[in-house]
Amino acid sequence: MKKIVIKVGTSALTQGTQKLSRRHMLELVQQMAELQNQGVQLVLVSSGAVATGQELLSSCDPLLSKQTYASIGQVKLMHRRQKNDGWALQPQQALLDIPS
Repeated sequence: MKKIVIKVGTSALTQGTQKLSRRHMLELVQQMAELQNQGVQLVLVSSGAVATGQELLSSCDPLLSKQTYASIGQVKLMHRRQKNDGWALQPQQALLDIPS
């Protein structure tokens, strides 16, 4: 089985704006579903959690850390990816932290 790792950055998810592009995200999910139907195993690595958190809070408050925005935004991103109109794609996450 062929495995492909897809890296999608914040700029790809926001299309250069301050908000996530739901249309672009849906196109990405459709393309991934087509590859999966062809027997390709996929791993999606994406950014966007910080931008999503900022969008949800309507804020870019310098007092809030990127980690705060990411923790809020990650939940929303997972939810959006899970609501994929019935395609057999299951979002998962890995949380990484650098010890102090």
